[in-house]
Parts: sequence; C-alpha cells; structure tokens
Amino acid sequence: MVAELQLLGFPRLSDAVLPLSKLTALMAFLVLRDDWVSRDELLGLFYPDSSEADARNSLRQLLNRLNALVLPSKLEVEAKSSRVRLQLPCDVLEFRAALAAKDAIRAIGFSGVLLEGLHLADAPDFMSWLELERAFLSGAWQKMALVYARQADPSSAVVILQQILKLDSLCEEAVQLYLESGSRDEALLVYQQFLRALTDLDLQPSQKTLVLFEKRQDDSLLISTLHNLPFSSTPFVGREVQLRALHEIIGHPMSRLITVVGLGGMGKTRLALQVAHGWLEAGFDGVYLVPLVDVQHISGLPNAIATAVNMPVYSEVKSELLSLLQPKRVLLLLDNFEHLSLEVPHGFLHDLLEKCANLKILVTSRVPLGVYGEWVFHLQGFEAEDSAAMQLFWQTAQRHNPNLELNDTNSVRNIVQRLGGMPLAIELAAYWMRLLSPAEVLRELELGLKLETNSTAVPERQRAVDLMLNQSYQRLTKTQQSLLQGMCVFRGGATLEAARVVTGGTILDLQYLVEIGLLQKNNSGRFDLHELLRQFVLTQAQPLELQDYIKRHGVFFTEQTIRLVNGIEQNPVPIIAALSLEYANVEVSLEVFTHYDLQHHFARVADAYMVFLRIRGLFWVALDLMRLNLQNPDLPLAVQQQNQVFMACVLQRTYQLEASALHFEQVLPNLKPTHPTWAYAWLAYAETLLRLGRVGDALGASQTALTAFLQLDIGFNVVRTKIVFAYALYYSNQLDLARNQALEALRTAQQHEISHQFGDWYWEVGKLFIRLNEADTLKYVQGTFEFYKGINDLYSIQFIAREAKELYALTGQTQHQLWIDEFLRTVL
Repeated sequence: MVAELQLLGFPRLSDAVLPLSKLTALMAFLVLRDDWVSRDELLGLFYPDSSEADARNSLRQLLNRLNALVLPSKLEVEAKSSRVRLQLPCDVLEFRAALAAKDAIRAIGFSGVLLEGLHLADAPDFMSWLELERAFLSGAWQKMALVYARQADPSSAVVILQQILKLDSLCEEAVQLYLESGSRDEALLVYQQFLRALTDLDLQPSQKTLVLFEKRQDDSLLISTLHNLPFSSTPFVGREVQLRALHEIIGHPMSRLITVVGLGGMGKTRLALQVAHGWLEAGFDGVYLVPLVDVQHISGLPNAIATAVNMPVYSEVKSELLSLLQPKRVLLLLDNFEHLSLEVPHGFLHDLLEKCANLKILVTSRVPLGVYGEWVFHLQGFEAEDSAAMQLFWQTAQRHNPNLELNDTNSVRNIVQRLGGMPLAIELAAYWMRLLSPAEVLRELELGLKLETNSTAVPERQRAVDLMLNQSYQRLTKTQQSLLQGMCVFRGGATLEAARVVTGGTILDLQYLVEIGLLQKNNSGRFDLHELLRQFVLTQAQPLELQDYIKRHGVFFTEQTIRLVNGIEQNPVPIIAALSLEYANVEVSLEVFTHYDLQHHFARVADAYMVFLRIRGLFWVALDLMRLNLQNPDLPLAVQQQNQVFMACVLQRTYQLEASALHFEQVLPNLKPTHPTWAYAWLAYAETLLRLGRVGDALGASQTALTAFLQLDIGFNVVRTKIVFAYALYYSNQLDLARNQALEALRTAQQHEISHQFGDWYWEVGKLFIRLNEADTLKYVQGTFEFYKGINDLYSIQFIAREAKELYALTGQTQHQLWIDEFLRTVL
C-alpha cells in the first residue's frame, strides 16, 4: 500500500503534488523526525535571520497553515513545553523500516531524491539537514540495491544496476556486478563509461575490476573505432542525467534517428559530441561528425557526409555513399541541421534510414526534423540548483583570469539562475570576470549587460546570445511570435487553460513552440519560456499589444482567484496549494487591477485578494504597491479612489487601525453614493471603527453600508454587513436589536444559499449570543462545529472551541464547556 504522504521525488499528498514551499518543508521535517520538536529548534531551522518576534509570528502562521491541511493525523501541540509533533505514514519511514528489517526487495521499491526540487535559500540550516538526509537515503538505497543485485537473476540484476549507475556513475561495485551479469557489449560499454569518469578525476579502477574486464573481452584486444570526432580543449561539465538518457536512447534497438532539440546556446553540439565519444568503442565501424553550418541546401548533405567519412566525392556520391554505409554499423552526428529541416522528409536522409539498417543518426537542431520514427530529445539549461552551472562559470572565468580566487558563491549562483542555466550565456558572462567581480557582473546583468564577445576563439554564430535568439525568433510566423509575446507576461509559467486564454493561441500553436524548444513544458504540465528568451521577446513586442496581454492576464487571474477563494472553505488544501502555485501570477494580476476601474467588481476582487494576501502573508506587498499608485498622478480618479479604499482595508487587516480610519475618511466623501465601491468602503470602515471602539460611528457606518447593499442586492455583503451592524448595536447596548439583526443575517445567508461562509457566520452570531447570555447559545456553537466537521477543518474546530470556552468562562456559562470537551473527544 502506497503511503498517502510521499517525500521521495516531488512531494505528494494523496496523489496531489505539494508546492515546493516552506510549509511542505516543515511537514516533511516533523514527519521524518517522528518525535516531539521544540519551537525554538524550528525557529532556528526556518527563520534564522528574522527577529525573535517576527520569527515566532511567522512560525505560528506556518503551523496554523499546516494544521489546516487535510491530513490523516493532526499536528499535536504540547503546551507546557512548547513542542509539536506530527506523525504520518510516509514512504521514507516505510523505507527506513525496510532497511531495519534488511528487506532488500522491499527497500529498492523506494527511490527518488528526498523533496526533489525543494530549496529554501533563507533557511541554510534546514538545507544542511536536508542534504544530509538526501545523502543518507541515497547511500542506504544504493547499499540495499547492491544486495538485491547480488541475489537476483541476471536480467533483474542488470535493471537495478542501471538505476544505481544513474545515481552514482562511480559505483565500482555496480560496475563489477555489471561485468559479471550484463551482456558482453553492454558490460564493456558500462566499463568504458566508468573508466572515462575515473580518468577525469585522475583515478584508476581496482585490480578486481580490471580482471573482470579482461574476462569479458575477446582474446584479441578491442579495435578502436574509426572516427573524426574533435577532442575538446576544455573539460565537459555536468549533464550527467542527459548523457545517460541519450546513451540509453541510442542503445535502444528501435532508435534510428535521434534529434537533440533546444534553443541556440543550450550546448546541443557539446553534449552530442560527448555522447558520440562514448560510443567509440561500442562495436560501431565508425562514428563521424558531419558539420552542417556551412551547408546552404539539403542537396549538399550527401557531399558533407562523404567528406566526413573520408570518401571521395564523385558525381554519383549518393549511390556510392549508400553502398559504403549499407553493410556497416555507423553512428553519424549531423550538427546544426535546423536550416535544412524543411526539406528533410523527402531528402537523402530518408534514403539513408530506409536502406542502411545498421545506421544510427544523431542530430542537433533548433527544430525537430519531422521524419517518421524520429526520437526527439529536448535540451534545456542547467537546473536552478545544479552545481555544474556554477562550475562552468568558474571554469570559464579562470581561463580569462588565471589568478581568480573562488569566492562569492552567492553572486555566482544568482548569475547562473538569472541566465536560466544557459551554457553559452554563462560562459559569456564569465568572460567579464577579466574586469569585474561576481557581484559586479550580477549588477551589470540587472542593468542590461549584453552577453556578447568579439573573441575570434568563439565561433561567430555564438558570439552574442541575442543574435542566436533572434535567429530562432525570426523563423516563427507572426502568429507564433505574438503567442510568445503573450507568454512573456506570465510569472512562474502557465497552465494550458491560462496560456490559451491570455495569448489566444491554440493547443497546436503551443505544441509546436514546445517541439522547437522555445516553450518548455514541465512535469506538472505548466508552460514557460527561458528567462533570456523572455527578455529578448519583450524587446520585440509592440507596447499596445503587450498592454493587451497584461490586461487579459490580470482578468484571468483575478477571476481565477475569486473562484478559488469562493471554494476555500469546502476544500482548503488543494485550493491553498493552487493559490500558492500561482502566487507570482496572482501578485502580477493584483498590480494590473490596481490600474483599472473595477466598477461593480470591486467588492469581489478586493475580498478575493484579501484572502490571497492573508494566505501568502503578503499584506506588505500590497501596501507598497498602493503607496506607489497613490503617488501616480496619471491614474484616473476612480482608480486612485479604489486604491485608497483597498489600502485602508489592508491597513485594517494589519492592525494599523488609526491609519485605516484616516484613509477611509479621506476617500468616502469623494466616492459616488450607491456605487458598490462606496458601499464596500462603508462596511470596511465600520469594521475598523468597531475595532477602535468608536461604537457610535460604527453604528452609523454599518447602517449606511447595509442600506446600500440592500439596494444593490449583493447578498454576501448584506449578510456580512448585518453581522457588523449587530455587533455595533450590541456595543451600543441595544441588545434586542442586536439579537434580531444577527438572526436576520443568518436568514439572509440561507435565503441566498451562501453556504461557504456558514461556519464563520454561525460563530459570529454564537459569540454575540454568548455575550448576550442567551439560553440557546449552544445551538450556534453546535452549528459552527458541525459545519467545520463536515468539511474536515479540525483546525477551525479547535480554534473556535478555545475561544468559546474562554467566552463561556467570562460570562459564567461554564456548563457548556463540558459539552465542548465531549465534542472535541469525538472528532479529534
């Protein structure tokens, strides 16, 4: 049975992917600790650079969010010692149990990197813990996998040995077992790859490995394959996963034509050459590089291949070449094919594949060739946290400045991340280390430093990143260029629905851009484009068209935020995860809609963004944005007024009540009466006044808001205003009117079927009735509990139970506390 919580690989809960966030990190840490953990330890792990007050507040919010998740078990809190514990079944714990039982068969079923892709830059101690855990789990899995491989049949052993070598190409014991269990050709290929890896580190295989290798060879020594591959003057860096994947594809019996596709500058040629070198001693009769950058037409392909294989070029070069290659096992590397791709399906390449059964062709191109049976391998930049990207930067920088000291890794990490891991861009940025420090290079990049060089040591087509991007961009149709421009307004990528709505592109348009490497599609199905490509495309976009995409993006994510917020009470876990996933896009849409007159949509938009800001803890972002907008004289008056109302609401939520009231009092006289924004402002103003203790003013403000919302017939805000009005009546000692108004609020909610807020509103009425010493207060507390029990929100039940017991104690109604304790025992 698969555990509901899976932490190996991308974290998942009940098959739903969890966001790579601090919340997921906290959950994983507590579950894997499997014991009580002090809050002080969590503060040090997750908030080392915050003040104690800020850190404790942030941790409290994080624990509250964790407790709100729908989990098989809930967070336990030990009040006296301020410790917490979370015990959940998960795959890592099951793996540890298999290790303890020395059950190799069970243990090897658990593979993957712990919390794959998670990185918290502001929590270095947590990352140190995570790296140690990752190393331990990887090492333990490898140890059990080797145990299994020794006991399994040869075919099963080979499968598990391949997995081991994917994780650790220097695992000599796995190589030894492969030499004993694998087929001769595969075993010798594995040995050659292992030997190259050792040679790069100036190491030698053990005597045992050499003996096993000798046994697997024929009596005669292997004969080196004929080739024309150049040897690079610089070391090959990283790309271990891509190298293994391409080796596997080339070794597949069904693969004939493999095309490595990617943006210019991604390192396609370098990767393909490294792969080709790996097949020099794998039984091929020849491995040949065929450079095509100077071939102007597809008709020149036969001559280029003939030249590469050192065959004289005759008038009948096609037939002669087919006769030469037909009986042989040859690997051809056709480099830079993109400008010939339109003529491929009916060209000489098709004849080669059809008539030379033992021929394998590896191609590098910016676009797929479109030939039947083609295997397409998409190459992107280094991953954000791939240390190989930093290694490439330092390696290149030291060539230009041999006296350079390895320091300021933070700036280098930020440089390679800003460049999206593009190898060419990294090398061109490192070129500036002749004159600048890493921090200065980063600053110049932020100011728009052009990534180019005039060095004659670099091929002309690779001397400027913008030049290479422009070559790909100019091959697109106007429609495809417009679609890319639309994709530039997204942050953190886009779902298929969002991409289609905002850009107006079809699924076929998107698919084509993915196929040619200009768009990327990640494992979660989101579309995105490389950051350097995004910056380049923005320089090509027309301002008016770009503004249209920005507005459509804002409309889409505002409406999506409203939909998600409206359903958050019924299904909080996936909705909060969805809001977190779209965090950057929603934040951009917030900025967009503070520049437009929302008219009748203001209340819905404001309420939705308030929930989003609360969940993400980003009220300060909204405040900064509002302050900037209020200083912008170019914004229309109606928009400035909306911003001032929204700012007053945010100030209220951050307990800056005097400032909030002041903003309301400045803007309310200027708003048009009966307008929804005017009504919403009066309601929020009334809430601020109540918190300030200005009961008389709150009573008048809530009456004004209620009259307006009744005229506008906006049911949700009518209910909300009646509850505020009821509290204003209570605090002004009009108890009977307060009671009637509260009951009227509930009747209105039922009449309008506003079910998703019943829990909150029942409790607001319940609190009021407890203060009024009503006899049937328990009815409303019970209604609140039943609502939250129905949506499995145990956190809200616990929170309200504490508040209810405190209120009952203050009002002397202690008999109801026993019922609350009994109810808690039944649900917790």
